[in-house]
Amino acid sequence: MHKIIVALWIATVCTATRGVQDRNKNLFAGPTFRCLDGSFEIPIGQVNDEYCDCADGSDEPGTPACSFELHSVKSDWRFQCSDNSFMTKEILHSHINDGICDCCDGSDEYSSPTKCPNTCAEAHKKAEAEREEREAKRQLGLKKKSSMLEEAKRRRESLKNDIEGFRAKLESAEADRNEAEGRKTKHEETEQAERASIKAKSEAEKELWIATRAAKQAELEEQLKKQPKESEVVICSKWRQTKDCIGSGERSPDDDKNCEDVITDGWSGFCDCFDTETNNEVRHEFDCGHKPLRCSFVCSHNGAEPESVDSVKDEEFKVDDGSSFELAEARDAREQVRSKQREIDDTERKIKETEEDLARDFGPDDALLALKGKCFELELREYSYKLCPFGDVQQVRKGGSHGTVMGRWKSFGEQSYSSWGSKQDYSHMLFADGEHCWGGPHRSTDVHVVCGAENVVVSVEEPSMCTYKMVFETPAACE
Repeated sequence: MHKIIVALWIATVCTATRGVQDRNKNLFAGPTFRCLDGSFEIPIGQVNDEYCDCADGSDEPGTPACSFELHSVKSDWRFQCSDNSFMTKEILHSHINDGICDCCDGSDEYSSPTKCPNTCAEAHKKAEAEREEREAKRQLGLKKKSSMLEEAKRRRESLKNDIEGFRAKLESAEADRNEAEGRKTKHEETEQAERASIKAKSEAEKELWIATRAAKQAELEEQLKKQPKESEVVICSKWRQTKDCIGSGERSPDDDKNCEDVITDGWSGFCDCFDTETNNEVRHEFDCGHKPLRCSFVCSHNGAEPESVDSVKDEEFKVDDGSSFELAEARDAREQVRSKQREIDDTERKIKETEEDLARDFGPDDALLALKGKCFELELREYSYKLCPFGDVQQVRKGGSHGTVMGRWKSFGEQSYSSWGSKQDYSHMLFADGEHCWGGPHRSTDVHVVCGAENVVVSVEEPSMCTYKMVFETPAACE
C-alpha cells in the first residue's frame, strides 16, 4: 500500500512539473501551488490537469489549456522539452500537442495522436558538430586576431606620427601664406594706383568725346541749315515717327518732330510732304540707320538725304574704371595666398579627422581599428553589397556604376548584451542617414559583428522597407 502511495505521489509530481522550466521548478516542489498572481492556492495534483484553476493560467505549465492567459501575464514562460542532456529547448505552450514534433524526444506531443521518433541523438550530434566547427573557427580567428591587434597598434602609432607631421606642415603653410599676404598687399597698392590712373584718363577722354560730339552736332545742324532748297513746290508738313525701326511701320505720333528738327539714325518714320501744284501728299520713308536729316531738306530735294554731312552716332561713351587691369605680380601673389590657404584648410581637415580617429572607441583591445579604411563585398543575386567599417554601406546592381548608400557610419549599438562588456555594444555597427527611400525612410543598416576566421560579409537581408541587417564575420570579434 505504501509503495502504491509513493508511486502515485511520484506520478503526481512528475505530471505537475511537466514542461516547467528548470529555473521555475521550485515553484512546483510543495504539496500545493500558489498562482503567480498570488490570488489562489491549489493542490499540486490540479497542476497540468488541462483546466485553468488560476486566472493567469500559471497552473498549466505543461498543457496548451491556458497558453493565452499565461503568456499575457509572464511572456518569458515556455514549455521546456524533457531531454536536456545537451541543450535546453523551449517552445510556446500553444505548440503542445499540435501534431508537430518540436522536441527531439517528442515530449511536447505526449497526448497527441502523432508519434514522434526520438531524434535527440542525431540533434545532439549535429549540434556538437556545429559547436566544434564554431570552436575551430574561434581558435583560428584568435590566431588571426593577434595580427589584427599588431596592425591596430601600428596604425595608432602611425596616426600619432601623422598628427605631428600635419601640425608641422600647417605651421609652415601658415608662414608661407603670411609672407604671400605681405607681397599681395604691396603689389595690390601699386595695382590700385594704376587702376585709378586708368579711370582718370578714361574720364578725361569722355569729357573730350562729349565736347567733340557736341561740336560735330552743331556743325551738322549748321550745314543742314545751309542746304539749298531745290524746290519751292513741295513743302514739309511733319516728321511722322514709326515703331520697330521700320519706316512704313506702326505709327508713334507722340514722337513726331518738326520739319527743321534733326532726325538721327536711331529713328524710323517718314517725312510727310505736300505738293502745292498737284495738291497731293508725298511721303519719304526711312528705316533706322539712315544719315541724319531734316524733313525740310528731304521734301525740297525729292527724298534725297544730305550727302556732305558726316553721321554722328547716338551712343554713350563707356568709362574704363580700371577694374580689368591686373598687375602680374599682384595676380601671382593672390594665387599664392589662395594656394596656401587651400593647403592649410586641407591640413586642418586631416588633423581633425586624425584626432577623431585617435579619440574614437575601437573596442577594448583596439582590434577594430585594423578594419578602418578597408571594404568587404558580398555578391548576392543581382546585387553586390559593400561594407566599409566606419565609412558606409552600399548596394550596387551588377553591371552598374552607381551605388545606393544604405547608411553612413553612426555608432556602435547600445549595450544590452555584448561579449566585449562595455557601455557600447561592439557586436553591432549602426549605419544611418543613407539615401532616401522612395515613399519611405532614409536607408539604414545594422551590421551584426561576429567571430570568424576571416573578414567577410556572410549575409544581408531587408526585414522592413529600406532597413537592412547584415552579418559580418571578423577575427576582431573572437574572444
